[in-house]
Amino acid sequence: MVEYYQVECPADKSRQIVEVTEVEGRNRIDWCSQRVGCPDCSQSCLKSLRSVAFLMVTDLPQFESEELKALTLDQILARFESTELERLPVTEDGALKGSLCLRRLAFWRDDREVRSGLNMSDWSSTASEFEPLNWVELEETTVQLKDSWDVAIEKMPAVHRNELFVVGADNELLGCVYARQLLRACYTEPERP
Repeated sequence: MVEYYQVECPADKSRQIVEVTEVEGRNRIDWCSQRVGCPDCSQSCLKSLRSVAFLMVTDLPQFESEELKALTLDQILARFESTELERLPVTEDGALKGSLCLRRLAFWRDDREVRSGLNMSDWSSTASEFEPLNWVELEETTVQLKDSWDVAIEKMPAVHRNELFVVGADNELLGCVYARQLLRACYTEPERP
């Protein structure tokens, strides 16, 4: 039986995903998602697995649904400043519910500036559009840790974005994988026999 767990790496205290296989009643760690370059781990043997777990980023900024209700637009946009992602995940009790898209939020800000010129009587018909939860896009296309790079590349056009979210069996958010990482990995790897 194979299971996946999020753990703290003893080398650098980062959060990583490990695959644990039960063999003859004992647990064996077969691989972890630590990036190549960790002083105590090269992961060179893991690359042959061609799993999205090898490429995924695990330390994503994210929003909890409840937290999002209390944030202002500026607070939401500030969370995008520390990342290259154009979408940030929205979770509920750890499960992926959707994402906020930076481009849509920028339009929201521009729209807000235009709407500020409206008469107060017009605000009642437009106020609900400014609720952050109304801007959450559902995430229907995701990948799982066990999925290969090829599966992720096939799913990428469906989202029309630069990243795919990686989820566990119960839709638990585990991380994301960038399109450029997938393409670089797939097209710089020697062909399998």
